[in-house]
Amino acid sequence: MRYRCEDCNYSLHKDCMFSKPTTTHEIFKNFIFKFYEQPPPSELYDKRTKRYCNACGKHVKGFIYHYLEEDLDLYPCCLNLKKELQIGHVKFHLCETNNGMRYKCEDCNYSLHKDCMFSKPITIHMIFKDFIFKFYEQPPHSELYVTRTKRYCNACGKHVKGFIYHCPKEDLDLHPCCLNLKKEFQIVHVKFHLCETKSKCKFCN
Repeated sequence: MRYRCEDCNYSLHKDCMFSKPTTTHEIFKNFIFKFYEQPPPSELYDKRTKRYCNACGKHVKGFIYHYLEEDLDLYPCCLNLKKELQIGHVKFHLCETNNGMRYKCEDCNYSLHKDCMFSKPITIHMIFKDFIFKFYEQPPHSELYVTRTKRYCNACGKHVKGFIYHCPKEDLDLHPCCLNLKKEFQIVHVKFHLCETKSKCKFCN
């Protein structure tokens, strides 16, 4: 799912829309990241053709924030994560882990994604109208496909390993982060609507 201009069929992520020429990040202090529309050549590693985000570890194909001196790369969405969230009396801090950036409770050493924190027992989504999704801590058994062991998100297509929203009636699955995408964004006079599509993001591919 992406945000799309219906007039020109142009789709992109929210964080790709609001990119800044230069910026900093709480985790990588004192480093100034520069914005590029395409991953730049590496002066430290001349033979390195692929670039990977230092937050989530994923391959960067399009828009990127890059710090030249240390050869660091960040996706726009990873760079814009908030540094602190609180649930009740428990405070989670954004931190760097072996698997990228997460929110972590320093008292109990428990880390998780933002959207996994704020899960609801049952919910709906505008793309999949009239379908009720139930929250599970682990992917449930499929009544429609009894031999199916792996479950994949019907929004992003990626493998679901943990927290999941599932519609038993249609055997649909959504990551918490995919379910919580906003349905509309506007940049100046251009309005982007969340929709179901097979097209790639125009900016970051």
